[in-house]
Amino acid sequence: MRLKSLRVNAFGCWRDWEKEFSSKVIVIYGNNEAGKSTFFHLMGTLFYGWRPVTNNPYLPWDGTRAAFNAELLNEKGELFSVQRSLGSQPQGKVIKNGVSSDLRNRTLEMLAFLPYSVFQEVYFLTLDKLVFPDSDAWQILQDQLLGGQYVSFLKPVSEVLIDLEQEANRLWRPDRRGKPRAKQLREEILNLKRARREAEEREEELRAKERLCQNLLAEEKRLQSEKTKLWADLNRLERLLPVKKRLTRIKELEKAAGKTAKFVDLPENPVEVLEKRQVELSDLTGEIEKLQKRKAEYQQQVKAYGETEQALVKEKTWLGTIIKADSLLRADCEEIEQLQKELAQNEDLLINAAGGIWQPLWAEKFRQIDEVVLRDLLQEYREKVDKLGKQQESLKKLKEQREQLQSFRYLGGSSLLFSFLGIIGLGWGGNTPLGFAGALLLILGLMGGVFVFYHWQKLPGEVELKQALLAGDSLEKELKGLRKELAEILGNFLLDRQDLGENLYQQVKEIKFYLKQKEIIAGKLRFLKDRLEKYAQKIKQIYQNFGWSESGDLVVDLRHLEEELQAALASQATVKQAEEFLKEIDQQLEESSAKKAELFQEKEQLLKRIEELPGTDLTEKIEILTAWRQAARQKEALVLDLEKEYPDWRDLKKEIEQEAESGTWLLSDYDLAERQVALEKIGEREIELKEEKARLETAIELLMAEERVADLSGGLQLLQAERQKVCWQRDRLVLLQQIIKEADQLYRAKHQPDVLQQASRYLEKITAGRYQRLFVEEEARGLLVQQAAGEFLKADFPLSRGTLEQIYLALRLALVKHLDSEKETVPLFLDEVLVNWDELRLAKGLEILKDLAEERQVFVLTCHQWLVKKMEKYPDVEIINLKY
Repeated sequence: MRLKSLRVNAFGCWRDWEKEFSSKVIVIYGNNEAGKSTFFHLMGTLFYGWRPVTNNPYLPWDGTRAAFNAELLNEKGELFSVQRSLGSQPQGKVIKNGVSSDLRNRTLEMLAFLPYSVFQEVYFLTLDKLVFPDSDAWQILQDQLLGGQYVSFLKPVSEVLIDLEQEANRLWRPDRRGKPRAKQLREEILNLKRARREAEEREEELRAKERLCQNLLAEEKRLQSEKTKLWADLNRLERLLPVKKRLTRIKELEKAAGKTAKFVDLPENPVEVLEKRQVELSDLTGEIEKLQKRKAEYQQQVKAYGETEQALVKEKTWLGTIIKADSLLRADCEEIEQLQKELAQNEDLLINAAGGIWQPLWAEKFRQIDEVVLRDLLQEYREKVDKLGKQQESLKKLKEQREQLQSFRYLGGSSLLFSFLGIIGLGWGGNTPLGFAGALLLILGLMGGVFVFYHWQKLPGEVELKQALLAGDSLEKELKGLRKELAEILGNFLLDRQDLGENLYQQVKEIKFYLKQKEIIAGKLRFLKDRLEKYAQKIKQIYQNFGWSESGDLVVDLRHLEEELQAALASQATVKQAEEFLKEIDQQLEESSAKKAELFQEKEQLLKRIEELPGTDLTEKIEILTAWRQAARQKEALVLDLEKEYPDWRDLKKEIEQEAESGTWLLSDYDLAERQVALEKIGEREIELKEEKARLETAIELLMAEERVADLSGGLQLLQAERQKVCWQRDRLVLLQQIIKEADQLYRAKHQPDVLQQASRYLEKITAGRYQRLFVEEEARGLLVQQAAGEFLKADFPLSRGTLEQIYLALRLALVKHLDSEKETVPLFLDEVLVNWDELRLAKGLEILKDLAEERQVFVLTCHQWLVKKMEKYPDVEIINLKY
């Protein structure tokens, strides 16, 4: 298999890279980070697919899809194309002979014989891989080379040995690692023996718990009997003892209540009542003083109502009519001022409407204008003007068409000339170019003549032009007549005015509107001024009657008159109100004096009644009365509670008295508490017994549910028999493993030297005979190398780094030759594997690579210019320079 071409759309740092590979040895040269490693991994992806698919390090950083395609030649010389891409999902195609098949992310079919791990260890060589192959890869190599190369349906020996060892270890292991079946059975047997011992202990425990449960039942019956007796005593005590206590307390309170009934008429708190009465007396005294003061004030208000005020009030109806006109007069003054402003604004609007040329002399003439006649004249004038404009445009077109007549004359002459020349040319030239030119001139002349004739018919005549001129003159005369009529109507307003359209009519209409409005405003102004003069005469007469001086301002005088009348009316209302208040105050003084006398008498009677109580002073007397009343209330409350809680308390009282007389009443609060405590202890013990009994029953149920000794003994016998069987099976597997392993070792010892002999030949050639043979150590832990003198050395330190790399490269080259023999040859990729070689051995190594290139394609990747120069000397070597 050879790589024919490669096109990379995006892969790692590569973008739109394309290359043809025509040589057997291709050297990929570039500085560090130029893309050699990218090419290295690109080849692995081409052969085996994207690894890994998620977070692949060679996905473009800009988020675009990674994609490339390559053309390959197989051993039969067939060309096929491989396309791979990776975005969210990997995709792949193989196109061969025009047929496309879905590859997805699978390995190329021709490389199915070669695992990816072996490809990386053998065909994909870097400096760090020039060591003994990875153990897993080495095992696969040996299986493919020796055991399963030609029989794909058989499992490799190493896997069979591993499976046998795993199966044997699954049954039994000599060490304590893992959990083989024999160990599990042994543990199960030990567990069963332990469980049997525990079962025997549980059965003994079960019998003990059953005995204890019987004892608990007996104790429970005894406690129930004691509890019944205690409850009987408690019921008797709880029924009678509370009643006896309350009856005793009622007697004590009845004695403490003293002579409460004799002083039931006294208030609940006499001191507070006395203090309250004293406060009320003080308040009444103050109130009486305030009433007397108010009475004097009202009397003064009555005296202030004089003759002038009385005269104004007497004439209030007539004066009210005058005063009501105040707002009207103010409104009239304001309206007069507003009308004067409107009149000035109207004058300005009139001047604006007239275009700034208004003269008051025109007012009468404009009032007489008939708007209908003016509108008809203006409409007729506009129609004549439009008609004149159209007539002038038509006349202009007629003149232009007459001017075109000269050009048609020249065109007609040219057409006759072309026709004449065409006839001459056609007659002389005949069937020659001159004859054809003549025919063409003849056709042009005829066409020009037809054109001139057609358009000549459409040109206007002299008569039409004269008619148009006459019509225009007639229209101009009519317009002059209409303008004269308009001038008679509008006068000098129409002087030098050219715009006689709709705007003129609207302007005249607007002027008439403002003139009409001016007349209305002037009429209102006259009316308001006459009305103000009439009111001024009336107010002057009133001022003379009362001897007041006028201010000269009608509104101010009217306001003064209104204020005087309002003051007189207010004084009259105040006097009336004061007289009513005087009546009320006299009545209140009488009532307050009577109430004051009553409160004083009540206070004296209360003090006299309190003096009858025992005690030395007022405070002690009140305290004694309070204590009597508290005791009486407590007694009444106890009686009510007793009747509520014990409706039959009188019967219970008799029973208590009988008990006391008979001498059987020996129990006290202490006896009640003692029996209550005993009952609580019995209750607690019963709870404990129930809990203990429940625990015992649960434990008995659990013990009954556990495995019995007989069942465990049977299971133990079965496990011991199974363990014997496992031991026998394990011995059989170990024996079979040893037989297969010995046979495999014999087979490897017989066939393995083929690969090592080939590797030895490569090593001998590279080292110029210094090292001749390679051997694999026991258990495949490394290589031994034989010197020319026959001494064996381990392929490790102290051999130089370059020698070790040469040994392991020789082994890889030998493996390559054997792995794909009689199969698809796979290209070999070498990354910087020759950089530590001296001149002599490098030359030998390059010769070996040249020989290998005869059967497979070889790619050498390097960043060393000196290595490139050395390889350039060899024929059929292609150098690809990767630019940084």
